[in-house]
This record gives sequence, structure tokens and C-alpha cells, in this order.
Amino acid sequence: MPDRNDDLRATAESVAVDARRLAALEEHKLELDPSDPEVGRMSDEAERVASGIALKATAELALSREIATEGRREGEPGTPGGDQSGE
Repeated sequence: MPDRNDDLRATAESVAVDARRLAALEEHKLELDPSDPEVGRMSDEAERVASGIALKATAELALSREIATEGRREGEPGTPGGDQSGE
């Protein structure tokens, strides 16, 4: 079974890639005349990318909560209820 930390890292990287794609689409649209049909096509793509980002961010939140809950259950140092001595 894949490690949740790896899943979280991969999801964060995917969000970052999508965010850069979204920014590039928006920057390109700014260079176009608003009446250019390409603006509509790019807006559709931007909407799809943004929706994907939202879904991935939801998954990130769930993963981060699972990781935090597991850490508290296992009593890892630095978590509430965990060993704070560092030993």
C-alpha cells in the first residue's frame, strides 16, 4: 500500500503543475482580443483545470487530516499527546 505521505506529496506536486498551467492559460488569454474564439476555448480549459485543482485540494485536506490523526494515535513527537522529549 502506498505511503500516505507519498500520496500527499504527489497530490501537492500535481496541484502545483495544474496551478502553473492555469496561470499560463490566464496569462495567454490576457494577450488576446476578447472577441477571439480562442478565449472561449482557453476559458473552458481553465475551468477544467481549476475544477481539478479543487478536487485535488480536497483530497490533500483529507490526506493531511488522516496523517495528523495517525500521528496523534501513534504518539509521534511533536503531536498533541505525543512524546515531547525528543528521545
